[in-house]
Amino acid sequence: EVGALVGEWGQGGGGVCGFFFFLMIRRPPRSTLFPYTTLFRSTIATIRTGEPFNIPSAFTPQPSSPASAAAINDATVLTISQSDFRRVVSETPELALTVLCDLSQKLQKMVALTYDLGLRSVRGRLANFLLENAAADGTLAQRWTQQQIAAHIGTAREVVSRTLRQFANADIISIKRQRITILDATALKNQITH
Repeated sequence: EVGALVGEWGQGGGGVCGFFFFLMIRRPPRSTLFPYTTLFRSTIATIRTGEPFNIPSAFTPQPSSPASAAAINDATVLTISQSDFRRVVSETPELALTVLCDLSQKLQKMVALTYDLGLRSVRGRLANFLLENAAADGTLAQRWTQQQIAAHIGTAREVVSRTLRQFANADIISIKRQRITILDATALKNQITH
C-alpha cells in the first residue's frame, strides 16, 4: 500500500531486500515504487510497472539492498530468491543480457546523479528535472508533489517551492492547480548551467 517500505538501504543478511530480487507488477494501472537512498536523501529512480528492482543483491556474496524503496501507489511486488534468480540467469543467455543492460543503464543514471548532486546547482537540477519530465505540450507528464521533486533532485521541499516561484515570476513556467507547465524551454535550459 502507499508509503509501505518495500526495502531498506543496506539491509541484508537474509532480510527481504538483501535476499530477494523484486519485480513489480501492475495493480492498479499506475503502480510505482519510489526508491530513494538514505545516503543522499535523493531519489535515484522511479520503478514502474514490470521493471526490476534490487538486481545487484542477486549477484553479491553478502546481499544487501542498494537503496530504500517505498510504494507511492498500491502495488503488488513479486520476489524471487537469490539462488533461483541466479540459476535462471545462468540458464538463459537472453535474460543475462537483459540484466547486464539494466545494470548498465542504472550505472549511467547513477553517474549522472552524482554529477548533478556534486556540480550542478539546485536551480539547475530543478530546471533539468522539469525538462526531462515534461510532455510535448510542456506540462509535466505526471503530477509530482514538491516533496517528491525535492527528493528526486536532492534538496528540501522549501527550496523547490521557492525556486518554482522564481521560475514562475520570470515567466519560465506557470503553476496552476498544482500543475506545472513550461512556458519558455530555452530560458529553462539556460538555468541548467547557472
